[in-house]
Amino acid sequence: MSYRIFDGYLSPQPDGYIHVSNAGASIYVFDGYNLGFFTNSGTVYDSAKGIIYLLNRTTAPTTSPSGGGFFYSENSDGYWMSGTGRVQSISNTRIVRQLTSDANYTAVQSDYQAKILEITSSVSLTATRNIVVPIISGYQWTVFNNTTGAQSIQFIGATGTGVTIANGKRAIIYADGTNIVRVTPDT
Repeated sequence: MSYRIFDGYLSPQPDGYIHVSNAGASIYVFDGYNLGFFTNSGTVYDSAKGIIYLLNRTTAPTTSPSGGGFFYSENSDGYWMSGTGRVQSISNTRIVRQLTSDANYTAVQSDYQAKILEITSSVSLTATRNIVVPIISGYQWTVFNNTTGAQSIQFIGATGTGVTIANGKRAIIYADGTNIVRVTPDT
């Protein structure tokens, strides 16, 4: 016989596991050696072999933990949330951002959380334009300048120095906490 913790109480279960529940649905289970997580339907994910199942979200959490952090899934991609906010995608996500005016652009969260950032334009650029990204230490991007107008683009933080990428070229760049710096030359 096993026990199930349900709203703070242990109750007998026939499967030999200790269950922890939330609002009547098992969220994880112990068998003494492994920890298994459950889906919302209550189905065991990988038969309690230590595999973690994260329920998919469609929007990011709105608050950061005050200490430590947690993993979560948003739109089928994994993220880590720490006390300093959400960090980049765990997998190699890609976003294509189109500039709709011949002006500088400040990246939004969906831009800079992706690992691969491609910049296109629906207008012909007439000068080098800035793509402003956060300078949070450790953010890294593979970038592609696929704009029209044969102009370079510069990836730069709100302060500090940036990296200029020639038209039609790719590079790997990252934030060092002060500046945006280059890892690779344009290719």
